[in-house]
Amino acid sequence: RIDSQNRNIGEFAPFLNLMAEWSLRDTSRKIKAAAKAKGMSGRHTTNHAIYGYRLDPEDKDKWLVDPEAAQVVRMIFRLTIEGNGPFQVAGILTGKQIKRPSCYLAEQGRGSRQSIGSESPYLWNATSVSNILKKPEYKGHTVNFRTIKESYKDKASKKRPQEEWVVFENTQGSYS
Repeated sequence: RIDSQNRNIGEFAPFLNLMAEWSLRDTSRKIKAAAKAKGMSGRHTTNHAIYGYRLDPEDKDKWLVDPEAAQVVRMIFRLTIEGNGPFQVAGILTGKQIKRPSCYLAEQGRGSRQSIGSESPYLWNATSVSNILKKPEYKGHTVNFRTIKESYKDKASKKRPQEEWVVFENTQGSYS
């Protein structure tokens, strides 16, 4: 809100910019503190449930097992126990024409990618299978603080080491 044509106001521009920067930093700290308090209380810090779960309509901080996707998640674990690797499991899911997680969630109007193209909705890859197999959420746990933004100026999140995650055991429906 600085008029660059008015020289009398322009001399305060550096001061106003500094005040705006301090305000942004202070607001960022408050938001981070609120998110940390929420996460440390055992509530999910994400707005979206992962594949295989859905948000409880009565309590947005609780996840319920999604019956349709649960069949696929259980199949992935069963096929792995039977000795198939992630690449083989991905091939089986692709062959059975099972929608991959991002397409399934987009179709449901859930998830973080709601505009996924449908050019290959059934093409699974080993990374997707491996990611499902690694997640403690499928044991019924809540996992918070997997990523961090070191500054409010950062757009991209950075992954935290697994030992820095905060895990609350047996907080939701499990797949075991």
